[in-house]
Amino acid sequence: DLLTCWLLTGETSESTPLQAHIGILVPEATLTGKDNQPGTTSDGTTAIHAPHIRALINNAAQDPDSDLRWFDLTTADPAETGGSAGEPAHGHNILAITSHGRFPPPRLRAALQLRDGTCQAPGCLVPAANCDIDHITPWPQGKTHADNLQALCRRHHRLKTAGHPIHHSRTEPDPPD
Repeated sequence: DLLTCWLLTGETSESTPLQAHIGILVPEATLTGKDNQPGTTSDGTTAIHAPHIRALINNAAQDPDSDLRWFDLTTADPAETGGSAGEPAHGHNILAITSHGRFPPPRLRAALQLRDGTCQAPGCLVPAANCDIDHITPWPQGKTHADNLQALCRRHHRLKTAGHPIHHSRTEPDPPD
């Protein structure tokens, strides 16, 4: 109820602070006003009109109490965006990050959830936001890099860990009929 109230009016009662994490994919040209392509929710089910996105950002920017935060998950090549040689090796491509630890950093995790959308076991529709991030080739033999990571729901992750093969939707073709 609080979230609905906040989304409809932008307000909640004084005694109830509200924190929400809402993922919206927005083309850069929409943000800059060069185009009116709609944004989409992170699960890809709902389009959000460009004027509404820009109004949300402008309203938050004008509100001194707003704590709106957003980050770029672009996959653009730094050379295409005028990037310089001094940029990190991954440039602007969040999916090119390689982490030295077992767990992906939060931005890479968010990018993986957006990329995969749902559990990567065939036929499973658990949203990626509710999934574990699994190493296709187990860590530490396999790197913590997007090409070796996938969203798996807890059930499929445990089955894979127990030695049951999981055919990965992203990395393997569908079996023949």
